[in-house]
Amino acid sequence: MPSQNFSDQDIITDMLSSQKQITGTYNTYANECASPALMSQFMNILNEEHQIQHDIFAEMQKRGWY
Repeated sequence: MPSQNFSDQDIITDMLSSQKQITGTYNTYANECASPALMSQFMNILNEEHQIQHDIFAEMQKRGWY
């Protein structure tokens, strides 16, 4: 099986795409949560995931990749 070499840009682009999907999923869970306590936990996680997404986006901008 041939090995694939991914560039830094490929990797960070995949990271951003993954974070977008993760935040979308947590957003859905928070919106459809019946328990206020559980919703609060999902909102905390969602906020953390949005911060990660922003950090990745900022790094891509800094490198001229976005």
